[in-house]
Amino acid sequence: MAEVEVLNPTTLRITATANAIGTTRETVNRLLNQLRKEGIVETDHSGFVIHDIEVLWHWREN
Repeated sequence: MAEVEVLNPTTLRITATANAIGTTRETVNRLLNQLRKEGIVETDHSGFVIHDIEVLWHWREN
């Protein structure tokens, strides 16, 4: 299992992320909530942790 930790809170700002990828903040919020529920990512005020990058890549393909 490869854990990736990102400690930059500005990268997790929902509106900025949505604007950067050309979608709405609601879509980004739904996606993050789903990833949290599935245990793929964990978020807090300092950034986020991807618990298993391989699982995230596989999730993306589905």
